[in-house]
Amino acid sequence: MSFKQDLQYAIELARGAGKIALDHWGKVERLTKTHVAASAEAVTEADRASQRFIVAGLRRRFADDGIIGEESETGSSITFECPDTDGRVWVIDPIDGTNNFVAGLGAFAVCIGLLEKGRPALGVVFDVTRDLCTPPRRGKGRGWGTSG
Repeated sequence: MSFKQDLQYAIELARGAGKIALDHWGKVERLTKTHVAASAEAVTEADRASQRFIVAGLRRRFADDGIIGEESETGSSITFECPDTDGRVWVIDPIDGTNNFVAGLGAFAVCIGLLEKGRPALGVVFDVTRDLCTPPRRGKGRGWGTSG
């Protein structure tokens, strides 16, 4: 599979997870992650549902790739499923800006990245409320916007 196809699929997953987040936006309960009780880091069912969607999509298409996700079903840890840390590993933040999300503010995003041999290979930041996707280009520090 080509880099361009991987990037397009990551964009599709980010947009799908964004739709899940929008379905919950303004109707969420702020929960806290149990593994960081001292800081009371926010999490919502929308975070977990969005991550489930992304992980299921990645597992369907890239069954042998590793996954690191900010959330877990129990709230007691992150998701860390990496059979080969020197291989391909997807890194997920299903709702970046959860506190904004909980407060009803529109400044939150879905973030999906791919590491190959421990180095960034691709990344997608989907600004959900602005419907703006900014995938960075390989070898470039800045992204470009693609709306719609």
